[in-house]
Amino acid sequence: MKNKIFLCSLLFIFLVACTKADDKQTIEGKWNLVHAFGSIAGISKEYPSGSITYDFKNGTLTVVNDYMGIFNAGLPTDTYNYLVLQNKKGGDELIVNHSYHASIINVSKDSLVLGEHYIDGYGFVLVK
Repeated sequence: MKNKIFLCSLLFIFLVACTKADDKQTIEGKWNLVHAFGSIAGISKEYPSGSITYDFKNGTLTVVNDYMGIFNAGLPTDTYNYLVLQNKKGGDELIVNHSYHASIINVSKDSLVLGEHYIDGYGFVLVK
């Protein structure tokens, strides 16, 4: 009887541990850039949802940038390669075409916040 209780407890712990690991959000999917902020000038710019889209899928980022207004902080329309790696501080790092780096500050089911590393870098808010 004790063995059955032990095995059931072990199975329960295993299932709970696997479920929590599976709950981690990823950047995969289509996102709308809706806000850019930062730089030495302290810029804060809102974008209409759908005017700049980022679609992350299996290591390929497809950007469609149709914004025609002033201060376009989004990447140009193109297809890029990307990687998500863990940095030395334990956070996730987005690397696009082996040259553009940004920290993934927060990712949830509905929002993604990225931050550039430069002193005058930008932060970006994307939503699904």
